[in-house]
Amino acid sequence: NSVGTSVESTTTCNNYYWPTSGITYNVSGNYDATLSGMYGCDSIVTLNLTINQPSYGIDVATACDSFTWIDGINYTSSTSNPIWTMSNSAGCDSIISLDLTINASTSSTIIDSALDTYTLNGIDYTVSGSYVQTIPNANDCDSTIYLDLSISYTGINELSVDDVSIYPNPSNGDLLIDWDETIISVLEINL
Repeated sequence: NSVGTSVESTTTCNNYYWPTSGITYNVSGNYDATLSGMYGCDSIVTLNLTINQPSYGIDVATACDSFTWIDGINYTSSTSNPIWTMSNSAGCDSIISLDLTINASTSSTIIDSALDTYTLNGIDYTVSGSYVQTIPNANDCDSTIYLDLSISYTGINELSVDDVSIYPNPSNGDLLIDWDETIISVLEINL
């Protein structure tokens, strides 16, 4: 009688318990087990074992106000607890943890008045009204500014002398004043 041989091939994740040898393996390789045959001859069984490993990763994310992750949950505060498990390319677990930072948007209200022009963040306003600006804050989230603005204008409401002209009217700064030379002795100008 001759020695019997056979080969088993197995691919698994993490580790493998081989009932033939009664051993748990956690490294890929070829392993032999010798069994007694029915006529007293050895029977050698070879295990051709491939062990694939799980993969691990961290999803580092930063968001403003809220963040919806792959688990479908909408997070509104910073956290490092969520874990998601899916299959990697080897068919083993791919374990991903979330490291999330939530930054807050901000808002402010400005109630102000100005003469002719009001400038806020490089934008000029020349008409009274309510305005909204949105700019990035220090955390690169929205900073909403509510502006309630009252604009007064430079202008000439009344002239008491007919021989005087002031222009442009209204003015944003420089004024030109023309008058008849005959009234120079009685002319008084108050701005």
